[in-house]
Amino acid sequence: MFPFSVGKVSLHNHRYFRLAIFIVSLQLAAIQSFVTHRVASIHAMQQQRRRQRQQQFAEGGSGSSSEDSYDRAQRIMYNQQARKREAIRYQIIAAKACEPLAQRMAQQYPERFTFHPTVWEKFPDGTDNIEIGGMTPHNVISGEHVLFLASFHSNDVTLSQFQVMICLLQSFIESLTVVLPFSPVGTMERVIREGQVATAATYAHMFSSLPRCGRPTRLMVYDLHTLQNRFYLHGNAVASLHTAIPLLKKKMKETDINCVAFPDDGAAKRFSALFQDMVG
Repeated sequence: MFPFSVGKVSLHNHRYFRLAIFIVSLQLAAIQSFVTHRVASIHAMQQQRRRQRQQQFAEGGSGSSSEDSYDRAQRIMYNQQARKREAIRYQIIAAKACEPLAQRMAQQYPERFTFHPTVWEKFPDGTDNIEIGGMTPHNVISGEHVLFLASFHSNDVTLSQFQVMICLLQSFIESLTVVLPFSPVGTMERVIREGQVATAATYAHMFSSLPRCGRPTRLMVYDLHTLQNRFYLHGNAVASLHTAIPLLKKKMKETDINCVAFPDDGAAKRFSALFQDMVG
């Protein structure tokens, strides 16, 4: 009747068949009881945690607790990022006009910055004869984060500095950060007739065409004339916009200056929001 068997007991015997069914039913009941108990235990733990959270919000006020938690999380993230940034050590290469700044940075923060003077000379025919610091007799630039302090006060020095940036990016550095405190072509971002050259766009194109060291070159600019200039960069360079307005406001509070005048409507739209806390 039944071509199979449980263990060595033939199911041809109706008594043993009923015994097997009984054992299986007991096992199923035990499993069901275990699962039911486990689910009830998990549900009770979730309810307890929910009540604890509700009690915490009730004691401190739901809105304030939520805001405090958010602010605390923001502070933790900021502190972590700040510690990470402060742990990075930079090798400084500077344009000739920025060497005094590089020296002050290395003197005040020796644990973060090391300055390597560069020789900016010319051949008799006027072409560049440049020797980047930190390369000889031992190369301490390769594999390091490099901070380049740039000054584009003339076309001559600008071209020389682009040549140094290209050389650095081809020297197996970890990253390149270019600090350009003032962008002299920031106001030439548009043309009103054919034939005019938008030098803000051409400079951005030269930055974007720099070699890649594994990550984009970071271009730090202070108080850029128009914010949309940052989008002229693409590919191998990314703009990092900064402002010195907080330092200006701090100095203003130390004097009798109580008024800020903007030369035109564009300047007012660009910078007036940074002075709103001084209105009153």
